[in-house]
Amino acid sequence: LHVTAHERKVILVSGVASGMAYIFNSPIASVLISVELLLFEFKPHSLIPVALSAYLAALIRTALYPVAGAGHQLGVFFDVGPIDTPRNDTLVFYLFLGAVIGACAVFASKTVFFVESLFRKLEGKIHWMWFPVIGAIGVGAVGYGYPSTLGVGY
Repeated sequence: LHVTAHERKVILVSGVASGMAYIFNSPIASVLISVELLLFEFKPHSLIPVALSAYLAALIRTALYPVAGAGHQLGVFFDVGPIDTPRNDTLVFYLFLGAVIGACAVFASKTVFFVESLFRKLEGKIHWMWFPVIGAIGVGAVGYGYPSTLGVGY
């Protein structure tokens, strides 16, 4: 069976979307995030198979774990329990926290672009195969100073 590279990509994204739709019971969100992060196109010949696979996965999940009425479900994978409505002072804190995290995201993005511009300046001076070595030295230096940034060790 001959399958083109694009068809393989659509099949892969269909599997990702259906897995997320089954686990989280959210077929629309799984289609949108799968297409946005993996497929990068909203063309019908790509979007329809992804949407159908996510719909079928959600349908199978609903058949296996039916809703049991009165607002609770049988077979809930992630039972969070009741959540209290946040107070106004908590919402103000969340607003402040969102602004801080947004500023950190802007800083991280600008840092990545700055490092990329440094590598562009090196393009004519050293061979490109040394770029990963330079990056590894940078990662190693950060990891030596802050070992927790390297993860848990596996």
